[in-house]
Amino acid sequence: MQGRLRTALIAAVLAAASILAAAASAQPQEAAATPIVVAVIDTGVDASQPILAGRIVAGYDALGGDASTGDGGWHGTAIASIVAGASGNGGGVTSYCDPCRVMPVKALAGSGEGLDADIARGVGWAVDHGARVLNLSLEGDSEDPVLRAAIRYAYTKGVVVVAAAGNQGTTSPTYPAADRFAIGVAATDSADHLYPWSNRGRWVALAAPGVDLSGVPGGGTFAFAGTSAAAAVVSGTAGLCLTSAPTLTPALVRRALVEAASPIAGMRFGRVDPARTVELCRHFAATR
Repeated sequence: MQGRLRTALIAAVLAAASILAAAASAQPQEAAATPIVVAVIDTGVDASQPILAGRIVAGYDALGGDASTGDGGWHGTAIASIVAGASGNGGGVTSYCDPCRVMPVKALAGSGEGLDADIARGVGWAVDHGARVLNLSLEGDSEDPVLRAAIRYAYTKGVVVVAAAGNQGTTSPTYPAADRFAIGVAATDSADHLYPWSNRGRWVALAAPGVDLSGVPGGGTFAFAGTSAAAAVVSGTAGLCLTSAPTLTPALVRRALVEAASPIAGMRFGRVDPARTVELCRHFAATR
């Protein structure tokens, strides 16, 4: 029976201000000749969201087998705006990779649930059509061999895979975050502590801010809480790394992310540091 996955989110419109990371200083002065494409494998993306204007490339609907990638819910649009929304958008949304472009891959229903087979199909399509980073803000309780093979395929093709750890407050592994070829992401608060609801453990590589302002279908913004949002921060940072050093392998991008991370309690490596990550990516590229 096909495994069923769900978006790793805690849906809440929060009155508190979002956690803003200092990613602006890491934006490269000279972008890659071809923008780095980050595939958001999710519920689809609303191309009419002003924050994403001119930032979306052709995508795929793994549910219907066509190019209909509009957002069936809101989750994918929120993720895309955190990854690569336009800077200076007036809505307060922090983009972690301003030069990046978003590839919408619709593999989840508007409810945020989906099948491993559809997600794996979306992964393969994204890899074959030029994505350099895959954002998987979704999780399930068991490892599916079809999805595992798709993630390994992405890795062997030079694609960085980032996945949300989940929001059950447990140390039990979730997938694909615990996959050896993926970068699992937990969520931190404004004091650099793991949120109580964030999953954690040695199978989780990094943490990132877990409350981020994001865009939603129809043009609005809201504060988005969950490891889904945290994964988007890491995906954007990985895209920023590749913008500065496009020849790096997934292994070197992961190394830069974990070596640059700021140590925090309860994490194997720490909380992502975009500026330091980009510095290391440039160093690794120059010394290869």
